Order: sequence, then structure tokens, then C-alpha cells
Amino acid sequence: MIPGISGIIRGINSGPILTKIGTYSSITDSSGGSYTVTIDLGPPSPDRLVVVDVTMAIEGSGSLTGATLGGVAMTTVVADNFRNTDRGAGAIFSRVVPSGTSASLVLQHTGSPTYSYVADVFTIVGLSANTAYSTGSANGGSTSLSTTINVADNGIIIAGGGGWRTSTPYTWTGVTKVTELNSGDGGAALSSATAENLPQQNNRTISWSTPGTGRNILVVASWR
Repeated sequence: MIPGISGIIRGINSGPILTKIGTYSSITDSSGGSYTVTIDLGPPSPDRLVVVDVTMAIEGSGSLTGATLGGVAMTTVVADNFRNTDRGAGAIFSRVVPSGTSASLVLQHTGSPTYSYVADVFTIVGLSANTAYSTGSANGGSTSLSTTINVADNGIIIAGGGGWRTSTPYTWTGVTKVTELNSGDGGAALSSATAENLPQQNNRTISWSTPGTGRNILVVASWR
């Protein structure tokens, strides 16, 4: 790349650049405490922030406890889960990864067996800070969930909704749906939604709804 061109591109776009990289899932039971998958990372960049938005269906009282990328722990940006038994769990993880075009992602959990997971991978370049500007979450067994989040000028939002036995399709408010996937009966479902180049706003409402009840979660984060 020509020196300085990334800064010019960001200037033209008036803010950070968000890219959806891919969706990954498994309906195979995991009794060993983790799922491992090789994910694409997109083009290298010195300031590339990799963001993983994941939901998981877990038997018993387990939870989604963390993630590593390329053998290095990812930051848990926001996480939530619902019910003491047979629960839906969700989280958003992030890590700056300047080099490489793929890496091994390990999703760590307690509870055995874990039925399935669905994960969306995004990258963001051009941020003024790699730490999330604001986060929000909600959980419940109803057909809709809602939270509020603060947004900086030229801000980006990534939101994930889903859980265990959650019905599709999803309807989002405050963000635009980019992914919707159900891993199968008794498994995890995920819908990811995003927004970018936003004006500054406090208490922006982010919500999603589905036709049926489930063990549902909503996790949301914004960056600047």
C-alpha cells in the first residue's frame, strides 16, 4: 500500500472503517471446555481491531468464559447469559492483530456438553481508541430485548442477539441486520447488526425481537 494512503481513505470515509469478515458455527457438542476454529482476518493493518460476536447454547449452569485469537487472550468487551440451567450465552470479544490473514480462534466455556455456537467476525481500522466507547446488554425469555448505548461522533456499533432455541427471523431497531443464522434445533442462533459513521448520541436504543421465546441475550458495543 502507498504510504499514507490508509489515512487518506479514512479521511474520505469520515471515520473508522468496519468490515464483516465471516460467520462461523458448529452444531457439534463440546465437552472439553472449548471450540476451536480457524478464522479469516482480512487484510493486515497496523491498527486492525478484530471483533468476534458470539452466541452459545450451553447445558446446565455453564457460561461463555473467554476467547483466544492466535494463542493470545482476547478482551471481553461485553458478555451476558440467561437462566441457571440450559442457557443461552453471548459475548463480544476484541483484540488488535496487525499482521496475518488468518488465526485460530478458541471459544472457552464451562458447562458440559455445550450444544453449539455461532460467531461473526468483524475488523475495524482507523479507530481513535481500541477500547470500546460504550457497552450494553440484556437477557430474558421474552420475544424482545432492549438496551441503551452511548455513541461518539463517527462512531461504530456492533450488536449481537440470540441464544438457545431462539426463533428467527430477527427484527432490529437502532442498527442494521447483517447476519442471521440458526445452528439447528436445540442449538444457538445469532443475528448480528451494525451501524457506522454515526453522530454523537447518548442513550441510543438498541433492540431486537423474534417470533418466539428462547433463552435470549443481547450484547452491544460502540467504538470511536
